[in-house]
Amino acid sequence: MLDRNVPEDKFNAFVTSFATLWIDGRTRRQDSGEMRAIKKASIRDFDQLCHPAHAGRFVINPVDNGVPPLFTPTEMAAIFEANNGLIEALLPDYIDHLGDEGTGSLDDLYVRRGVYMAAVDTVRRELHYLSSYSLTVGPVEQFVQTWTPATRDTGEPSIISAPLPAIQHRVVAFAPFIQSMDLSQLKFVVAPPVEEIPLQGDGIHGGIHEFTFR
Repeated sequence: MLDRNVPEDKFNAFVTSFATLWIDGRTRRQDSGEMRAIKKASIRDFDQLCHPAHAGRFVINPVDNGVPPLFTPTEMAAIFEANNGLIEALLPDYIDHLGDEGTGSLDDLYVRRGVYMAAVDTVRRELHYLSSYSLTVGPVEQFVQTWTPATRDTGEPSIISAPLPAIQHRVVAFAPFIQSMDLSQLKFVVAPPVEEIPLQGDGIHGGIHEFTFR
């Protein structure tokens, strides 16, 4: 990323923010000044420049206009490109590690996310400008276990899955690429879509709606 004109001080702030703030709780992950600055510049401003027709259309919670950006759109483009390239270059090693019992290509690796939908939707939308998707089912299963009668009215519990290439070009951060970021889950931190992406309903299992997008 530094080779792609991202200043070192900004890059260090970016890495520190994900390593120390993207770990637990909505307040730190979504509402800290550092994360709001990353969201505003790295996603909203970039999308308004590069995807003006659909910028912000598929994210539910907007970013305050008063938040100063951390990155310019050019710097954000470098981050998207770097993550895309690193995934393409390094994830095949993970596939090789899985061996014959695993998957054969990036197209066969799936990411998953557990969400509460206000209402069942047929189009992919994200609540915030940064969302976590995981390569493992463990975090999603843990999310499912948190749905109880007490939380019933907060929305429809849902699991959304996609092949890795469906989110690859919108990855803002990936835990193994961020020094000191929590590796207990292989998290991809993903920007919201900039095109209309249909959600395919895969049924309801144990009261949980399941969807796939590509």
